[in-house]
Amino acid sequence: MTEERALLEARQVFRGFFGNPVLKGVDIALLPSRVHALLGENGAGKSTLINLLSGALQPDGGSILVDGKPVERFSPAAARSAGIAVVQQELSLTASLSIAENIGLAAFPRRFGLIDYRALYRGVSDVCDMVGLTEPLDMPVADLALGRRQMVEIAKALFRKPRVLILDEPTSSLSAHEAGILARLIETLKDRGTALLYISHRLNEVQALCSHVTVLKDGLVTADQSLSGIDGEGLVRLMVGRETGDLFPPRSVTAPGAMRISIEGFSAGMVRDVSFSARAGEIVGIGGFHGAASTKQPAARFHRRPFPARGRRLHHRPAGPPPGRHAIHS
Repeated sequence: MTEERALLEARQVFRGFFGNPVLKGVDIALLPSRVHALLGENGAGKSTLINLLSGALQPDGGSILVDGKPVERFSPAAARSAGIAVVQQELSLTASLSIAENIGLAAFPRRFGLIDYRALYRGVSDVCDMVGLTEPLDMPVADLALGRRQMVEIAKALFRKPRVLILDEPTSSLSAHEAGILARLIETLKDRGTALLYISHRLNEVQALCSHVTVLKDGLVTADQSLSGIDGEGLVRLMVGRETGDLFPPRSVTAPGAMRISIEGFSAGMVRDVSFSARAGEIVGIGGFHGAASTKQPAARFHRRPFPARGRRLHHRPAGPPPGRHAIHS
């Protein structure tokens, strides 16, 4: 497929579920010191391909090759032994364990058959410095915000010193600062000879970080090429197979209908003095920076509360807001 030997490669892999083909003869080669983008619309087969490359699934046909050699039964254990690590979009952390324990899980250094916690903390400190984690290593992951948990997941992959690192939507829950740390980390790993596979719907990140792209559409590779000279619209055309102007046809505008909900001076938890309204036929968006409590508003509106962190007591609070705090009309 290329003159330079790939660290990890899929050749003509097929995979289906319940008789429905998902991958239909896909080729991809991950080379050292290259950040390789994997793009495609939802349902194109990206997640299935990631699971094949990490040993979580077995192909129905075709081959997985490590260092140019086919692997008969490619399991997650075989992938770890080959230096392949995956940062999945869905976090695989154990909330009740500490940061250090999560990072070292399944890769604990041992001494006389027991976990060597001194070596664990030493190694964990190094990867935490790389990803900008400054929290105490014995802090339970349950006490971390979502973005910080994502950084723990990345540190967990780095702790295994991967030769191949697969990143699936790694910035989906990161702040701009954390995403910048990740971008610098990717450059460092690339300079060290790591092969990286980067999956993201944020095309500006793909353009900034990646030098090569494989595009999937309906389980087939529709493009496998350098990213040199391709702009964002070009990437969209590769994914959808048509001009970008066809994606957003003119929208008919209708006058909004009757008021459905009106919130004035709403305060609850992290939310302070919020007001907004929505009429029939309207779509009202709630946005903000990570940590700005935008996700707290719908939960507070319906009086949902998160489970308490370990060691904290949940006190019963009467349903409904205290008198005079805010008004909700619906």
